[in-house]
Amino acid sequence: MTAQLLNILTGINRTAAPSSGSMILVNDLYGAMPEIHTTFLGRAPVDQAWEAAFDQLITLSTTKRPHGPDFDPYVDESTGEVRALIEKIQPNAIHAQYLGFALSLAFTRAAGNIPIIAIAHGLDVMVAERSASEREGLNEVAAASAAIVAPTSALADRIDRLTGRRFTDRLTVIPWGIPLSDARVRDQPPTGTGPLSLVHAGRLDDNKSTITAIDALALTDQPHHLTVIGDGILREHLEQRAIELGLRDRVHFDPFLPRAEL
Repeated sequence: MTAQLLNILTGINRTAAPSSGSMILVNDLYGAMPEIHTTFLGRAPVDQAWEAAFDQLITLSTTKRPHGPDFDPYVDESTGEVRALIEKIQPNAIHAQYLGFALSLAFTRAAGNIPIIAIAHGLDVMVAERSASEREGLNEVAAASAAIVAPTSALADRIDRLTGRRFTDRLTVIPWGIPLSDARVRDQPPTGTGPLSLVHAGRLDDNKSTITAIDALALTDQPHHLTVIGDGILREHLEQRAIELGLRDRVHFDPFLPRAEL
């Protein structure tokens, strides 16, 4: 007798492509669980490789309106679309990526008796710490979730504080890992005590705090070198900061790279 696959419904309300760390994480997570049938909700356009990463990929059709006075009607419309998909797919469980963002709120309001596992990514917690409305959304998703997963104990504690410690027993810490199949190991460990070659890879905005790495480099007399890989609104500012600190020759900027190249 063949065991029936567990049917998970999840998604991220973005272009269905490996465009961010959160999207890459989700690809890793469900790709490592072949015993689970995963339906992923995303946005068009769809990257062909990304579509192949999931058993089923469905693009959301509700017009995205993530900010301002149209947000509540947008969540209502999204909830209707998600509810119809839930009735069709009949998942065993829902994984809400992010706490409090529009798609997670739609999952929360449409789930009925289907258990929700909320997965915190970090940005969701940051915005909830800065915004009362985002904090309200985070609390709504947390209250509806059977479990809340965070990658670090520090992030779990921040969620615990944001929710008034009402859901402490639902919080579970599961560290994010690295797919070892992608790792290449040196035949011999590096030797010597020369300057370090450092890499910072990520989106260049305030949330990633790339400037901390650049400022830190200026605090040492050692000629360490930093390569910054990524794109974002702060790139020009970061390049100027490196020049101001006399690090023109020690900080190098490269654009976003697909992970295989990275």
